[in-house]
Amino acid sequence: MNNNLSYQYIQRLASLKDGELAILRTLQYKPLDSELKGFDLFTALWWPLREAGKHAPRREIAWLIAKLYASIKIPHKQDAKLSVLLGSLYYKTLHKDEKKADQIMSLNDKLLSLPIYALEPTLNKCLGLIKKDFDALDWVWLIDTISAWEVPSVRERWAEDFNNQYKAIS
Repeated sequence: MNNNLSYQYIQRLASLKDGELAILRTLQYKPLDSELKGFDLFTALWWPLREAGKHAPRREIAWLIAKLYASIKIPHKQDAKLSVLLGSLYYKTLHKDEKKADQIMSLNDKLLSLPIYALEPTLNKCLGLIKKDFDALDWVWLIDTISAWEVPSVRERWAEDFNNQYKAIS
């Protein structure tokens, strides 16, 4: 699933200045066309990649990731999958902080039941939780995974990644 244009997109996001990230942060939960500054900033990030090839992230997915990245700003690292990080955090906290573990499980379950257009608030909460315990995230994997979110096997793999962390921690 991992593709070069998704990686280039994340590199472009990582190169944004604080002021540009602040613009994107103010647009959380808003559509792309809600503010001209945000639209122009996003277009400058995404359009050159879209012109470069058909494997660029879809506009809706790229917009979602831009807002999430600006909000959380956790560095990219290959193989730091959100599903694995959430599962790891869940099993680490299970016996220490049951309330937090229940929150993580609830968010993960909710995420798996949502359509793409409704993912942003729950993903934002999940990313906020993992940022406290992990120093990186595979943003490319997240783009590519969400791009195929409607495919049942993608969500099944997510659930397996989450659940397999019990074995990794034991």
